[in-house]
Amino acid sequence: MPVQKGDRIRIEYEAYLDDGQVFDSTENHGFPMKLTVGEGKFLDAFEDALYGMEVGEVKMIRLSPQDAYGEYGFEKIELIPREKLPTKNELEIGSLLILTDPTGNEIPTKILDFTDTEVTLDFNHPLAGITLNYRVTVIEIL
Repeated sequence: MPVQKGDRIRIEYEAYLDDGQVFDSTENHGFPMKLTVGEGKFLDAFEDALYGMEVGEVKMIRLSPQDAYGEYGFEKIELIPREKLPTKNELEIGSLLILTDPTGNEIPTKILDFTDTEVTLDFNHPLAGITLNYRVTVIEIL
């Protein structure tokens, strides 16, 4: 029976960029991923591509930036006072800094630049503006 909305499944996958660089895989995690299709815990377009797959089937999925983490937005770059940062650690250009919003959600940001008084942060998702590719195999429908 093919994968349908609400099915709990196990998959193996490899996620890579157009240049072939792998950025995630179940091999790196050491076990297949379990998910409930249509639950919305993963990218909608990714979950939609799983519908109709059979156990043992391999499928190539290509997600445009609009279907993945959106286009890169320069409006998501902000200059903030250094004193407002939760860390007093040494800053490094290009490193990730995890901030917390008022509701407790973690927001990954990238440090683009800094001075003694200000920090330029990029609030775009690290994969914003990038086409994502997946090689997915359905291992089991639970």
